[in-house]
Formats: sequence, C-alpha cells, structure tokens
Amino acid sequence: MTTSTSRTPEPLWIFEKAILAHAPEFDVACVARLRIAHDHNDDQGSISVKINAALDCGKQTLMLNICPEKVDTCTVVAKSNDKLIPDRMFSMVPVSVTNSAAVSTLILCLNATGVVLVPPSLDGTTLRSAVSDAASASLDAFAKICQSKTIHLHLAKQQFKDGDLHQLRTFSGALRARMLKAQPLDYKRLNAGQGAIEQDWRVFNRSTSPPPYCGPASVQQSVLGKRSRSADSPSPASAMPCSPPPPPWSPTETNTPTTCSPSPAHITPTQFTKDTKQSYRQRMKLCELQRQLTGLPDDLVREALAESGHQHLLAPATSADPKTPTQGSNPVDDSDAEDTALTARVDKIIEQRLGKLTKDAFKTLTHQRLHSLVETQLPIAAELFLNGAVASHRDAFYEDCKANELAVREQIDEGITEIRDVSNECTKELEELGKQCVDSLEQHSRGLDASAEHELEEMKRWFGELAKGFFEKKDFELRLPPKKAVLA
Repeated sequence: MTTSTSRTPEPLWIFEKAILAHAPEFDVACVARLRIAHDHNDDQGSISVKINAALDCGKQTLMLNICPEKVDTCTVVAKSNDKLIPDRMFSMVPVSVTNSAAVSTLILCLNATGVVLVPPSLDGTTLRSAVSDAASASLDAFAKICQSKTIHLHLAKQQFKDGDLHQLRTFSGALRARMLKAQPLDYKRLNAGQGAIEQDWRVFNRSTSPPPYCGPASVQQSVLGKRSRSADSPSPASAMPCSPPPPPWSPTETNTPTTCSPSPAHITPTQFTKDTKQSYRQRMKLCELQRQLTGLPDDLVREALAESGHQHLLAPATSADPKTPTQGSNPVDDSDAEDTALTARVDKIIEQRLGKLTKDAFKTLTHQRLHSLVETQLPIAAELFLNGAVASHRDAFYEDCKANELAVREQIDEGITEIRDVSNECTKELEELGKQCVDSLEQHSRGLDASAEHELEEMKRWFGELAKGFFEKKDFELRLPPKKAVLA
C-alpha cells in the first residue's frame, strides 16, 4: 500500500533577488536588492529593498524596510503588462527581457512610507551622491521610491526557482489577511557590523538653511487676511480719501504713518503681524470704526471710549469744547443708531463675501483634486483591485485543487488497498479450492490405480487359466492315436 504525502512549506522562507524597484507615482526606477522573509511558525515577515550608493562620505548601503503593518495590499502578477512596467524600463531589469510578458511584478500599496536604514555615521547629514552620472540618478530614484506609497518590484520570470512563485503568493495572501507581524531585525549586523539607524525619506531632502521668506508681493497679499485689493472687493481704506491716524490702543499695527497723506495714491498699506481669521475680523471692525470716528468731536470720542469700557486708555480732559452738543441731543443719538446699523450691515456683507470666497475656493480645489485623483489613481486602483481579486481567487482555486488532489489520492489509495485485500482473499480461496481438487484427484487416481491393478490381476489370472486350458487340450490331442490306425 502506497501513501501520498503533501509538500509542507519550509518553516523560514527567504527570497533574495536583484530587482527593478519602480515608483509609478514619480515615474522613476532603479536596480536594487530585494529580500523577503516569511516565518511560517511565528507568522512573521519582512520586506527590504537596499542599494549601494556612492555618497560624499564613500560607498554606503541604504535600505528601505517595509513592515507588514504598513502594507494595505500586496499583489503578485505572474505575467506583467505594459501598464505596470513601461517599455523603456525593459533594459533596466537585472535579467535581460524583451517584453512585459517575461516579467513578474510584486505590487505593494502602503498606508505609510517605509523606514530608511542608514549607517550611524550618516546621522544628521543629507544623503547626496558624490558623482553626477547614473549613480546619482539611481540615488534620486531610490529617494522617490522611499517617499512613494505605491511600489512595483519587477523580476524576470527565469529568476524564480521551483516553488518560489507559490511561496511568494502565499506570503502575499498572508499580508492581505493581516496575519503577519514584523520580523525582528538585528541592526548591529547591518553594514558589515557598523549597524544602522532608522530614518525616513526626508533624509534625502534635509536642508540646512531656513526656507526663504516671501517677497514684497507676497507680503502685500497678506494684508487684511490675504484678500486681494481688486475692483470686486474694495477695501474700506481705499473708499476714503484720507485715512485717519491710527489710535494709540491698536496693538496690531506697526510702521503706519501718523499723518494723513495728501493723496490716496501715497497711502502706505497697513501690514499686520498676525494673519488669522479672528484678527482679520478685528481689523475690519477697526477700519470701520476709524471711518465712523472721522470728523467727530473729541468729547464724543472720549464718551464712546468710556462707555465701551476703555476709559483707562484716556488722558484726563483739560477743557471742554463749548461747541460740543449736549449728551441728550437727538442728532447724536440718531448718528449712533445709524453708525451701529451701518457697522452691522458692513460686518454682515464682509462675512457673506468671505464665506462665499472660501466656499468657492474650497469647491475649486476639491474639484481639481478629485479630477486629478480620478485621472491618475483610479485606473491604478481598479487594476490593483482586479489583480488582487484575481490573485486571491487564483490562490483559493489553487488551494482547492491541492486539497481535491489530496482527497482523490487518498480515495485512490483506499481503493487500491481494498482491491489488494479482495485479491488476496480470492487468491487464498483459489489456492484452497485448487488444493481440494488436487487432493480429490489424487484420491480418485489412487482408487483407479487399485481397481486397474485388480482388473489386471483378474485378466492375468483369466489369461493364465485360458492358456493353461489351451495347452492341456493340445497336449491331449497330441497323445491320441491317428484315426486310420484305429480303423485298421
């Protein structure tokens, strides 16, 4: 009886190959070394892509380490296509290929960028290439790959050995099922014992100088909460022929002239030190308040400040203006009511206008972003989804075929065993029956032999008696005289 044995995966599967790492988001690629480890016993895995770069400080090894937790989807495309690998990248594949059908692609979609491992001697420095040829382009491409969240890893089909593609699909399925944990990595053994430290993709773009400040044009745009001084939205300052001097309690204005300019064309735009929504509203109210206070007597201004709780900002009054109207006069009350209504109306118009501009800008930016995502990412996402679905169904179909094959083999083995048992029983029965027949034939032959011998003895005796009687008759006849002599 023969038994069928299914091939079990090795406890630790390690896959190391030279590949072409490709970042479709930036359309760059470079030759790198891929290492995939899958521990079936502890459910651990790791993906690392490393290159040897010639930097200013010498030749160093840089590695991109991707933990299983950062992988959203992992798809194995056994037969790639022109959408996954462009024609111009065929010559960059480590093993010579002539078309996309000879390439297999591992597609990684990440939820966060991977960890860049660099030697400790490069801590705090920007990674730059020491040469300006293909090595520099390779380093720049690797920097973009470290920054990308969609990575294509291209291999030639002939690089796979027996079972590698199946093991890679098993690893991909385990990643998609969130079954793997990060495999511990001993940093002390990296870089020929020098060790490594964790960085991110910003290690390639780290800058030592502060960012440049905006020029006068940008500063001018930041005036009044970054609202442009166009014909559609005129500012309160441009509506007045002459701006009044700023009040002494205004803490947000600096370097503003204290006298009126003879012409509005020479008015210096007010620049604010802070640019927030709240400060913008306060500045607009301040401009409106300045416009309302223009032309009012000092006593009314002092009275308004005192009633609004700002009396501590006033200096003691030295003399009163005899031309000032009384407190209970009707013109003053009418003017205050009119100014209050006008202030509320201006505030409402400003809020409506600002809200409309904000909504329009948000809608425009959202439409542009969605349009860009639909044009660039939707085909890739759809293809990745279809490839992932096909790969998952293919893996499930393969596992079902293997299980059915094992079941069929077990049934065949059981049938063979039953046939052998029945044949053995039939053989024993035939042997016993044959033995009985032989024994009966031997007994019958013995009986026939005995009867034949008895018959022969009887025949011998009968022939002996017959021969004896015949010889006696002959002897009697010979002894008789002749007949003639008797007649005579």
